[in-house]
Parts: sequence; C-alpha cells; structure tokens
Amino acid sequence: MKKLISNTAMTVLAAAILFASASNAQAFVSWSNASGSADSFDWSNGGSDIGLFGDPNVVGDTFVFFPNNFRAESTGGFTDIWDTLSVEISAHLGSTITGIQITEYGDYGITGCGLVNVRGSLDVEDTDNGGLYSANLATTPAMPITQGGGSWSATVSISQMNAQNLIITLENGLLAFANPGSSAFIQKEILGGAVAITIIPEPATLTILTLGAVGLLKRRKA
Repeated sequence: MKKLISNTAMTVLAAAILFASASNAQAFVSWSNASGSADSFDWSNGGSDIGLFGDPNVVGDTFVFFPNNFRAESTGGFTDIWDTLSVEISAHLGSTITGIQITEYGDYGITGCGLVNVRGSLDVEDTDNGGLYSANLATTPAMPITQGGGSWSATVSISQMNAQNLIITLENGLLAFANPGSSAFIQKEILGGAVAITIIPEPATLTILTLGAVGLLKRRKA
C-alpha cells in the first residue's frame, strides 16, 4: 500500500506542475483595493489570476487575506487549484524594503487512501536594480501527506534586499487525490487570516535611537 501511494503521489504531483503552467493563462482579477498606502510603502496593481486570495486587509505593513474558496477536494480522482498573486510595492521616501515574509495556514483531511499537497513559490523583482529573488514555500508538516487530518502551515521569506520598488509574485496551489471510495481535502483556513504577506522596511532601530538622542540633548540644554 505504501508503494502504491508513493507512485501515485509522484504521478499526481507531476500532473499538478503541468496543470499549474496551464492555469496561469487566466484573466487578472484586481483587488477592490488594488492601490493604496501602508505604514512604510505604497502599493498598486494588486490582484491575482482567478481571485481566490480575495481582497486584503492592510495592517501596518502586512497584507492579510481571508480566502473562502481556496480549497481542493476529491472523492475519487484528483483535484488541484492554483492562483498567482501579484502586487507592486514602492517604499516611502527615505525608506527601503529589506525583506518579504509570507505565512499561510490551513487544514486537511484524508479518509481511506489519498494524499494532499501544498505548493508555492515567491518571486520578488527589484525593478530599479534588475535583481530577482526567488524562494519556495516550506510546509509543516512536510508535504505531501497521505493519511489523517489536522492543520498545516507554510512559510517563505526573502531577506537581505535593499530596494525601493518591487514587484511581488506569489504562486500558490493546493492538491487533493483520493482512490475510489476514499476522500481527501485541503484548504486555507479563514479564521485569523489564512495568508499574511509582510513587507519588511529598513530597521527602525537607528531612527528610534536618533529621536531618543535628540530628546536627551534638549533636556541637557534645558
């Protein structure tokens, strides 16, 4: 049985990669707040290929998404679902962007013989300097999963940048496979925010210390 699941997993995941390439040819769905301003940056042209992420709430320098249809489910056969998000970021005057961090949360369940999987990648283009940064999602527990049920999380981050203007692209996919008579599902959870994209500005420590030093000098002069 383990051998069967292992071979099936490789076949299904290979098919998912091909499907992902085809699924990118979709009409772009803009967020209702496709442009705006956060604490440390402005954003524009926000949206995704088929709109599964939904519209973000912006908290500080973080986009928080509550997708309610980002789910793959199978009751015999295989289903995968993909969406690609993109947004342009411009740091406020006097600031730079040093990193991007993304966290995702969800749950899954498998009854009988099946598997579930999460895949995704982050690409960041520095449009001023021509730099391109890429990283893949890392999941907990490791994917694919072939039995049971529970929660999952995924993270990806890119650091050590020093950029003023960026284009962020997040490709994300969920896959569920089940033998006949079995079932499997995997989804992004809504509670608490299923996807969070944090834009990390240059460290504020020096600014805080400078302001503190100015206050100290004023007190000494007084």
